[in-house]
Amino acid sequence: MSAPKKKVYFLLSSEAYLEPISGDRINEMNIIRAMLGEYEVYYNGVLVEPEDKAFGDKERVIHTPKDGDYDLIYIRNNKQVFLDSPSPKLWFASPYDKECFEQADGIVCMTKPWKTALEKYDSSKYDYFQATYPEDMRAPEICILFPQVIDGSHFIEVNKKEKIEQVVAPVSLKHRLIKLFKKSHEEKKVIRHFGPIRPSNYPYQVISALSNKEISIKVQAECVGAGKKISIPKQIVNVPRIPQEQVADMLHSADAIWYNQDASGHIAGSLKVLEAMAVGVPILLPRYDARVDELGEDYPFFWELEDGTSIKDGNQKDFLDKLNKITSMSPEKRADLKVYLRKRALRHSKENVANIINDELNYFWERYNG
Repeated sequence: MSAPKKKVYFLLSSEAYLEPISGDRINEMNIIRAMLGEYEVYYNGVLVEPEDKAFGDKERVIHTPKDGDYDLIYIRNNKQVFLDSPSPKLWFASPYDKECFEQADGIVCMTKPWKTALEKYDSSKYDYFQATYPEDMRAPEICILFPQVIDGSHFIEVNKKEKIEQVVAPVSLKHRLIKLFKKSHEEKKVIRHFGPIRPSNYPYQVISALSNKEISIKVQAECVGAGKKISIPKQIVNVPRIPQEQVADMLHSADAIWYNQDASGHIAGSLKVLEAMAVGVPILLPRYDARVDELGEDYPFFWELEDGTSIKDGNQKDFLDKLNKITSMSPEKRADLKVYLRKRALRHSKENVANIINDELNYFWERYNG
């Protein structure tokens, strides 16, 4: 007779009822689904079933775990519930909170470079972590990896002969006339960004590239779900947020995805990069450790910052070079790259991540129990 599954309490911030309406929420829901084979997971105290579309308390009341109710508690970014919860308990690696780090029995990281650097943290890594942690912070005794999970729907092949319905922003009369005038010309290559635009991922290089007429007549850049907190220039099409079930189609129908991030990209996760890999769409992005771990050292469309510049410097020669190459690939090279990307993406399938989490938690139990 098999042993009963361990019970895990799970909570993201103040989200008493978890629905798939943003990147962080979707990521945590995918992690929970990956755990269900080996663990009973209770999101905010409510047992998660595999068929559930949302998790937790529909009345949106936070339930603080009590001593003896669970074998393990994992809380991301809810300090008070975490401090009020019994051990053993895990805390997510960001944001840093001194009390939570001191009480945590383990620190959860999203990417392998994050875990590797944090478990050996000292003052020399202060800049690498973009001042996330104090210079004098002691490295956590136990760091474990909960990798991001790609939803299985993104691995499904799409028949390219079928017309993919695209969601586009409203187009002005002027733009419609321009489009009609250029109808006889070759269609533009479409590159897309998914998710909110923030200062840390502002599209400096794309904006600079589109100021070049030779590029702007060949490339259309779109931001999907950019939000309204930061305005983006008119040469980038602002596509409103789309339902999650339409994301795969929008990925499939793009010629490329662009990912822009400050140096936090060395450790931070990016679900949209992984989802683009799963559908086999190339990604144009700066070379950061976490992305190298996902895409491989020799991935051809990393671009390098020029010496003495930062991500805020839009005019980057290597970006322009890689943009031209990624939008002019032959069908044969694109097909080969698709196979490569999909193979790499399988490392983040629910099944593979389930195995990784199981190994990581077995390691945690061994260390915790001495």
